[in-house]
Amino acid sequence: GYIGLRLKLTADEARAFWPLYRQYVQEQTAVRILKRENNSNNSPDGTQQIDNELKYETELVNIRKHYRDEFLKILPPEMVSELYKSEREFNDEVLKQLSERSVRAGD
Repeated sequence: GYIGLRLKLTADEARAFWPLYRQYVQEQTAVRILKRENNSNNSPDGTQQIDNELKYETELVNIRKHYRDEFLKILPPEMVSELYKSEREFNDEVLKQLSERSVRAGD
């Protein structure tokens, strides 16, 4: 909802944007899961773990580049920029709230 409010999409834009955005998020999530698994392993081969980390970071950047081009087919550049800015702000707010809850819980 946060991103939708920030972008103020027309009905036609929303119809084209949301399925594409869901696909974008799913692809990022799949890579982030692999990245988290890589980081949670206590691999005796630290070099491989580092290489995997870099590979996953590169994959995330490539996903963003690919979808940037796809989003630009639907939305003007200013709105795509607002999308990425809104995602960062939303993630920052979630992290802030989680941190505040942790402090209140005494962790």
